[in-house]
Amino acid sequence: MQKWADEVDDESYTWQNFLPFLKKSVDYNAPDIPYLNSTNSHDDSFFNVDPLGPLQVSFGRYEDPFGTWAQRAFQGIGQPAINGFQSGKLIGSSYIPFTEDPVSGFRSSSYSSFLLNAFAPGKDPSIRLYNNTLARRILFRPGTNIAHGVLVSSSGPGNTNQTYTLRARREVIVSAGAFQSPQLLMVSGIGPRETLERHKIAPIIKDLPGVGQNLQDQIFFGTSYRVNLLTTSAALNNPALTAAAIAAFTNKTLGASGPLTNPAVP
Repeated sequence: MQKWADEVDDESYTWQNFLPFLKKSVDYNAPDIPYLNSTNSHDDSFFNVDPLGPLQVSFGRYEDPFGTWAQRAFQGIGQPAINGFQSGKLIGSSYIPFTEDPVSGFRSSSYSSFLLNAFAPGKDPSIRLYNNTLARRILFRPGTNIAHGVLVSSSGPGNTNQTYTLRARREVIVSAGAFQSPQLLMVSGIGPRETLERHKIAPIIKDLPGVGQNLQDQIFFGTSYRVNLLTTSAALNNPALTAAAIAAFTNKTLGASGPLTNPAVP
């Protein structure tokens, strides 16, 4: 993260400045199952904060046999066990938590955590959600690069569209993902001048050659080996074991458990 901060000359990306936002977002739940062949050790201090955030973070309530041996394998090749990666230290091996509700076993998504929490009783009544609405352009005060609103279109009954402006009192936050964020910036006049002029986008608010460029795929590949123990992928190809996994996951009395609560087991 320090390299990222250096690249864009913005210290808000450094780990120490990012950590407070992580803390206030998370409701951390420590592992609550025994690990018979390995150790799931974590430094909880990087999560615990009062009040707790809306995003559920926990560990699957299932000890995967393959994962326990994988921990020993990592240590065997020189990757020692560390107390999790949430401290910002990434050299070593560790079990990773998931954005998952520890009781239901369902994923804690941006919708089920942040959005529903924002509209919970007692929350700020001024927050409004615009359904079926597309941000078309960020609006700037004439002659400046200060954003003061967003031009949007909402679909209505009978496929009718209504275009209108949402005014900002303080700021406009762009959070539309790796594709739509740069696209919205460019149609708003922020991006490579050559591209903006080619598409007749005006006025040009800021000539920023990097906008919309340098998209990179995350390189990820693995090798497969036959192992002499039960893996989740093999078990779920067995109808009887699959039925047992579903029954454990949907148990209303004891709460979700079993391999379906662990989304990253092999």
